[in-house]
Amino acid sequence: VVAYLLLSGYDLLALRYVGARIGLIRTVITSLIAYALSQTLGFPLFTGGAVRVRYWSMWGLSGPEIVRATTFVSATFVVGVAAVCGLALVLEPTPLLALWHVPALPARAVGATLLMGVVGYALWAIEHGGGIVRWRRWELPIPRPTLAFAQVALGLLDWSVAGLVAYALLPSGHQISPLAFLGV
Repeated sequence: VVAYLLLSGYDLLALRYVGARIGLIRTVITSLIAYALSQTLGFPLFTGGAVRVRYWSMWGLSGPEIVRATTFVSATFVVGVAAVCGLALVLEPTPLLALWHVPALPARAVGATLLMGVVGYALWAIEHGGGIVRWRRWELPIPRPTLAFAQVALGLLDWSVAGLVAYALLPSGHQISPLAFLGV
C-alpha cells in the first residue's frame, strides 16, 4: 500500500511540475489505475501512459503538458534508481561484494558515479531551476530546486520501500542485510 501511494507521488510531482491543478483524489486514482495496469501488463510508457493521457487530457492538460509530465515521471524513476543503486554500491560491505564476485573498487566507482549524477542534477536545478532547456523545437522547463529535491527524495524512498517489500518476503534465516538486499 505504501509503495503504491509513493507511486502516486510521481504523478503529483509531475503535475506540479507542469502547473496542472487536477486535485489530489483524481491524481491518486488515475495514478493507481495507471500503475496497476503498467505493473501487471508491462510496457509502462504505453499502458500507464495511455491511462494518464486519457484522464489528464479529459481534465484539461494539453498534449505538450502530458509529454512533459510523463517525462518528469520517467526522470524521477531514473533519479531514484541511480540514488538507491549508488548508495548501495558505495555503502555495501566489501565481504558481501566479494561473495557476489564483484570487485569492490569498480563497484564503489560505479556507485560514486551514480551518486555524482544525482548530486549534479540537484546542483543543476539549484543553479538553473525555473529556466528552460531548448533542443531543436522542444522546450523543457528545468525543475525548481524544491521540486528537484522532492524528486530525488521520492525516487529514493520509493525504491527503498519497494526493495524492502521484497526483502520482507525472503525466507527466515537468510544472512542478508536490508542494505545488501537493496544493492542486489
